[in-house]
This record gives sequence, structure tokens and C-alpha cells, in this order.
Amino acid sequence: MTSQQDLIQKASLPRALWSLSWPLVLAHEIQQVVLTILVFWMGHLIGERGLAVESLFRPIELMVFWFFLAPSIGASALVSRSVGAKDGRGFTILASMLTLNAVLLGGVIIVAIPFSPYIAEVIGGPHAESMFRYLVPWILLSLPGLALTEFVLGVIEATGSTKFGLVRSALDVCIMAGLVPLGMLGFGIAGAPIAVGIASMGLFAVLLLTVVRRRAELGLGDPPKRFFHRDGAAWRQVMAVGLPVVGVRVTTFAAQVLMLQGVGRESPTAAAGFGIAMLVMLYSSAVTMAVGQACSIIIGHCLGANLLDRAQRTVRTSVITGLSVTAIFVIAISAVSDPVILFLSNNAGVTDDATSAFSIMRWGLFAVCTWQIALAALTAHKKTGRAGLLSVIADAISLAVFFWWPGSRLIAACVAFCVAAGLKAAVFMTLLSVLRVEPRIADE
Repeated sequence: MTSQQDLIQKASLPRALWSLSWPLVLAHEIQQVVLTILVFWMGHLIGERGLAVESLFRPIELMVFWFFLAPSIGASALVSRSVGAKDGRGFTILASMLTLNAVLLGGVIIVAIPFSPYIAEVIGGPHAESMFRYLVPWILLSLPGLALTEFVLGVIEATGSTKFGLVRSALDVCIMAGLVPLGMLGFGIAGAPIAVGIASMGLFAVLLLTVVRRRAELGLGDPPKRFFHRDGAAWRQVMAVGLPVVGVRVTTFAAQVLMLQGVGRESPTAAAGFGIAMLVMLYSSAVTMAVGQACSIIIGHCLGANLLDRAQRTVRTSVITGLSVTAIFVIAISAVSDPVILFLSNNAGVTDDATSAFSIMRWGLFAVCTWQIALAALTAHKKTGRAGLLSVIADAISLAVFFWWPGSRLIAACVAFCVAAGLKAAVFMTLLSVLRVEPRIADE
């Protein structure tokens, strides 16, 4: 047993959670910086047209990328169990899922490229030409590089080696700060996805080579005789675990976009205030998401090693830890919310609406923390199907609350946000409480 496996399976749970969580927290926060740098270069090197293209394409980019997270999420659940059980199947799972990713990426490229002019026209509107120049290299280079890198990184993190994410995030900052502006100077708006794609493919190759060389240390076992191979049963199992989790993210995002549009129709300043409040809260949810990811890794290892009691205690410890972090964040940000919001906008109307929105939605952060951790635990148990379906129902109820709430649309959106978070927290924790965990048999 490696020192990392020993930490996960034998150390105190608070220590194990902290050891796995802090690199994930930093990596998530650095990704926010990476996005900010991209927006900066778009605005300074391309201008208003670049900012418009980036803003219009970002929701589509997120949804497509989330779809490709499904194999990563499902494979990570299988790999963490495999490493915990020390059955040596981790590398075989990795190779099979890389094949699945290649098939999915090939399908998207074949379907999307012929229709890219029409897609660009629909998304870009008056900026269709610039959107087309951005879209094509994104499909051909950026999407495959980012998807494959994220997949291999997810498998590595599932073994408990979460510090690899920090290396990736640091490289992303360097790419955005140095390579992307060079690409824009040479290829215009297309330079951004070209630079990101080339750099991401290089990083994918480095990560894959690292996995091959350090497979014994990571507990992944030996590569299969045929590296790229089809395993239909494993593919179905992985997608059955990963797709519902992606569905939760997509429906949550879609509900928030619909509410934001409703708020914007009533008042553009209120929409801006709602967006700023959401941005501030992202920093808290990024931390608790990292705690949830660490919780999932520990549970997977424990289930593989038949440490069922430790797996159950991990959920309780993770929820308590996450709620404590959320409480600290709410208290700290509430104390300095005025200068923080003023830093993001100097418009009096926007800052007033942002302050009002945050004063309501901050209480929903406790429920957000709970459902993120509970969903991560369900993922480790490979029981996400019902969670995905019930999440859709929760978001539908929140939208009903938003549309039926009398008075201000801003207040309605804030209340609906808290309702959705509370429903998901209650439902996911209930699913965990009734979950029956059977001991793992040797040849499972």
C-alpha cells in the first residue's frame, strides 16, 4: 500500500479530507483566474467583438464540455474503487475510457464541422463571422485537448494524487498569459482556441506518459495488451454514472440562465446585480465542490477495500467540514460585502441589487454545499440515476416559484435559487440515507 492509499484508508478523516481537498480548492480557484485572463486578452487584443464572441459562446462551451466530463466522472468512480481494492484494473479502465472519449470526440467533430457556419450564425448573430473563426479551431483542437486532459487528470486524482491538478492549473495560467496572446496576434480571434488546443494536447501527452511511468505508484496496474479497445459493458456503466451528474449541472445552469433572463427583462441593473452575487458565491461553491470531490475519492477507495463504516463516516465528516467552511465564508463575506461588490461594479444601482441578492442567496449556500457533497458521495457509490432525475424536478419547481412569485423578479430569482438548493440537498441526502451498501466480493 502506498503512502497516499495509507492516508486515505487509515488516517483520521479530517486529515485525509484536508490532504486531498486543498490542492483541489487551489486548482478550482486558479481556473477562475484563467477565465479572467482570457476575457482580458479578448477585450484588449480583439476588442468588443472578442468579448461578445466569448460571452455568447461560453454557455455552449460549458454544456459541451460538461458532456465530456461524463466519462471522466464515471471512470474516476471505477478507478478509485479499483485502487482501493488493489485489483490492478485501473489502467485497463483508463485505456477503455480513452477509447470511448476518442469515439465521442470523433462523432462530435464529424457532425459539428459541416454545420459550423450555421451554428456560428445562430450563436453569433451579428458576430457570426468572428464566431465561425473561433468555433472551428475550438471544435478541432481546443475541445479534444481539454476533454482528454481533463479525463486523464480525473483518473490521476481518483488515485488520491490530487496535487497534479495544481500543476495543470499553473500551466493553464502560463498558457493564457503567454501563448494565447501570441496566438491572437498571429491568427486573430482564432488564435485563442488554437493556442489552448495545441497546449492542451501537449499537456495530455505529458499526463498520459506520467501515468504510464508511475502506474505502479498510482496503483493502476499494468496496461492491457490492446491499449485502445472497446468495452461496451464498462462504457455503459461509466456513462450511467457520469451522465446524471452532468445532467444535474446542466439543469442547474439552465435554470439560472432562464431566471437571469427574466430578471434582465425587468431591469438590466438587477440582472447585473444578480450576476455579481452569483460570481461572489462561486468562490464558496468551488471550495465545497473540492470537499465533495475529496469525499468521493475517499469513499471509492474505502468501498474497494471493504471499509464500509469508514465510507459512511466520510459523508458525515465531509458535510460537517463543508458546512463549517460555508459558515466561515458567509460570515466573512457578509462583513465585507459592500467593498467586495463595489470593487466589481461602481454603478450604484447594480451594487444595491447585488447586495440585496447576496443577502438572500447566501443562506442557500449551506444547501448548495450539502447537495454537492451528497452528489459526490452518490457518484462514488455509482448511484446517480435517481439523483439526476430528481434534480430536474427540483429545478422545475424552482422555476415555478420564480414565475409565480409576486413582485420583484430579482427577489423571485433569489428565493427560487434557495428553493432549488434546499430541495436538492434534502433529496440527495435522503437517497444516501436509504442506500444499502453491500460488501465487495473479490472478483467484482
